[in-house]
Amino acid sequence: MLMLIGIVVTNAIVLIDLINQYRKQGLGVVEAVVEAARHRLRPILMTALATIFALLPMALGVTGEGGFIAQPLAVVVIGGLISVDAADAPPGPDALRDAGDPQGEAGEEAGRQAGA
Repeated sequence: MLMLIGIVVTNAIVLIDLINQYRKQGLGVVEAVVEAARHRLRPILMTALATIFALLPMALGVTGEGGFIAQPLAVVVIGGLISVDAADAPPGPDALRDAGDPQGEAGEEAGRQAGA
């Protein structure tokens, strides 16, 4: 479980840090989130897939003696990585955009639309 949490938190920290770097370079919130998500998607998926494939023998119970102890751990980590990556990928950038600039560009655009 700690391994799963570590991978997910590390991915989130790296993504948010990259968004902040793009913001400091002058990109808007939406552009920074889109660019960061585009650049980090492949490394996040590669990390998840490498971990899943490395844990498959353990999850299938082909690691020999003592596998009965580690097998549930492997199954939980594999399931967690699949569900977190699937659940976080679509709404993640939108949530980061909204959290990063709650009254900035999105609020200004809504005000312009309401006033027009």
